[in-house]
Amino acid sequence: RVMTQDALGKSIPWRYRFGFPTLGRKWIDSAAEGTVPGTARQARICVGADTPNIGPGRYLWIAEAAFLERDPDATWDLRVSRIPDVRDTVGKEDFSAYRGAASTNGVVSFRDDGMTLLDGKPIFPFGPSSVRKCKLNGFSFDTAMAQLKAIGCNLVHGYTQIGTPECEEFVAACAKHGLLTMLETADRKSVGAARDREIAGNVARMRNRGVMLAWVVGDDTANYRTPEEVMRDTMVCRAADPTARTISVDVVTYEGRHYPYAHACDAVSPELYPFRNETPEPDALEKVVLNQRNAINDNRRAGAIGKGLLPVLQAFSGWKEWKRYPTYDEVRG
Repeated sequence: RVMTQDALGKSIPWRYRFGFPTLGRKWIDSAAEGTVPGTARQARICVGADTPNIGPGRYLWIAEAAFLERDPDATWDLRVSRIPDVRDTVGKEDFSAYRGAASTNGVVSFRDDGMTLLDGKPIFPFGPSSVRKCKLNGFSFDTAMAQLKAIGCNLVHGYTQIGTPECEEFVAACAKHGLLTMLETADRKSVGAARDREIAGNVARMRNRGVMLAWVVGDDTANYRTPEEVMRDTMVCRAADPTARTISVDVVTYEGRHYPYAHACDAVSPELYPFRNETPEPDALEKVVLNQRNAINDNRRAGAIGKGLLPVLQAFSGWKEWKRYPTYDEVRG
């Protein structure tokens, strides 16, 4: 049985209501103590409000949550994050209560101004998305990575499924040539506990390989994934490796699209589409700047400090939306 206690030491039920002030910024302090069951794998904090509710632009802070007494044979860790808007996150988050060891090399972080750091040193990630074997690289990832490294790239993105021989070849080539990569956390069709296990296993495979810039937790994210799903993937990644970073890849054509996900991941990769017409577009550069500003403004409005921004310019061969590849001047612009 889990016993709890409020800030004054009074025993109360393990599930109870916190009081919120109607106005002002007064802190409401409360503490809960109990015994973690030996078979427990997760801790859940559910937050809901009736009156007054937590509206846009207001935040609920949960601080200093920790297991004070730990099983000496276990590594428990309770991670708590702000909820950007309870209407978007349904007032709920799940928190992993177990922890893997941190990576020792290739550790990526983001400075408060969004600058990407690798092992504590600033880098500017630059490289192509969806690197594949093809005729131009002799159907060899090793050749492809050598070619990309030679022209100054330090990042490649791939769609190879982790655990497959092709992915192992892809990652080995990245490590050999000193390139970072971004891979999806799990198969897009996996859900629930099976997805959690797949993510934890994938992170474990990539730890200390020195190649992971970030784990992709969504592609066209707002179309297919909820903030809770993205947050859960992030928390499972962090449980397996506290240094793991996650990124949402999404088209951010209007302000507010990324806002519900601002706290659910560590970085956003705005998909930019300025090269669809048959002739160069006069406002192409303006579109590129605007879409990035939308993502930045969403993070700022949500109070999401220290989030990365890795824009990707989109141009595809064989898709009806694209009549041509961008010109040299357009890319350099």
